[in-house]
Amino acid sequence: MKRLLVVLLLSACAPKEVQYSLNIVTQNCDAAADPFAGVKELWVRISGEGLEPIVATAEASSKTLEIPEIPAGLRRVIEVRAYDGPISGSGRVVSVGRTRAFDVPDVVPQETSGPERLTVVLRRVNMFSPVVSAASPTQCQALRTARYAHTATLMKSGRVLIAGGYNFVQGSSDEQALADAEVYNPETGAFELAQPMSGRLQDGSRLLIPSAYQAAALNPTSGQVLLWGGESINDQGMVQPRARILAYDEPSDDYAPLQASVARSRHQLVTDRNGLMVAVGGTGNGGELVDAIEWFDGAGVKKVEGAERRQGAAALAIAGGSDGTQVLGDVALCQFTGGTFAKNTSTTLNMGSPRRDAAAALVGDGSRFLVLGGYTNVAREQLASTASDLVNTNSLAVTTGVTLSEARGDLCAATLAGGAVLTTGGRVFNGTLGLDSAVATTEYFVPQGTGGVNKVTIPALPRARFGHTCTTLSDGAVLIVGGVNKLEDGS
Repeated sequence: MKRLLVVLLLSACAPKEVQYSLNIVTQNCDAAADPFAGVKELWVRISGEGLEPIVATAEASSKTLEIPEIPAGLRRVIEVRAYDGPISGSGRVVSVGRTRAFDVPDVVPQETSGPERLTVVLRRVNMFSPVVSAASPTQCQALRTARYAHTATLMKSGRVLIAGGYNFVQGSSDEQALADAEVYNPETGAFELAQPMSGRLQDGSRLLIPSAYQAAALNPTSGQVLLWGGESINDQGMVQPRARILAYDEPSDDYAPLQASVARSRHQLVTDRNGLMVAVGGTGNGGELVDAIEWFDGAGVKKVEGAERRQGAAALAIAGGSDGTQVLGDVALCQFTGGTFAKNTSTTLNMGSPRRDAAAALVGDGSRFLVLGGYTNVAREQLASTASDLVNTNSLAVTTGVTLSEARGDLCAATLAGGAVLTTGGRVFNGTLGLDSAVATTEYFVPQGTGGVNKVTIPALPRARFGHTCTTLSDGAVLIVGGVNKLEDGS
């Protein structure tokens, strides 16, 4: 078993020394993803607020990694890179890992006992690696409950709340909504049980609230995760959208109920720079499209009257989607002005091709976003698209982006540190067979100084899927969980 002896020299200017325990995980359950295979040298960088980066190197064969002393300050991060040759020569980075951000205090409380534990999980670059735990890195980890159409939200702690979704009734293709929730803990690498989506009754018991296709986002002010709307299937097999909102509080592992004015599912929930949370589009009771836009400002839910109906749009701006009769190609820029929320009617932007159920992600400095793939028609015979569009909210312009390597909708997109975008999976429809199927295609888009993006070829997912989530973690990795691995024969 590979181990690194880590010599820590972390201290602060105080009578009592600050002590940390650093665990570097150098194994994986998949031999092909072994992060220490062929490693010759290690490179360590310590960064943080107001800190000039501190760099150190070590020979991997020594099994000893000495961490330089870290000055007191906020949001310190230890990054470890593994090279397959000399760092100053032809060596290439083969694995990377980072700690969570931590604070080194100026004055250490006297009651502090024992070192604070930090973890670096080394992962092979340019590869999808199985999730492993820090305690048992040779054992692959999996969700506690298989699911798709769920949400996965990065919380302030760096952990990820994975909530709800659909599963299949054992022995059939019937769907059932889940109240189950779990948390991915990057410190341990494990999926931990969380309080199921529920509300407390007057007698103290809990009412489970199963839900799929809800929308979720982190409230930056309260630190709570808002789980907005969603749907379940009743005893008659009918889909029932919800108007209920659950605010998940991580420290207490509990939910506070809120009420929206409109039942909706399959919609978008986004947060603006001031922390206002906006719900857009979706499907309501009876299958009609929801035209109401609602927002949450910390005090309650407010509704925008006279909004437009659309489903499968990317917010916010609101890009594309369907109004139930046609697929739309416009990009509606929206903003808060005082206490109101409205669309900018003075500017008209249009994508190169109308489509719905595309993926969208911020790129570069955050003033631009990519709209990727999607379907070009309303009917079930989903005509997938290879199109991408780059929307610039500063110059108020839309330019044609890089063509996707495979036409697909329902793909997942995540913005990485540095403004690059990763897309994974999705769904295509075979019109001849009348069946849809999952794809394993992935793409990596890198912003360019000229304002465009370049597409970089990367490996496909180990397993095709749609209905999954892709969440960028604090250490820069992307966590991909759940989904449906549907084959073209319908299985």
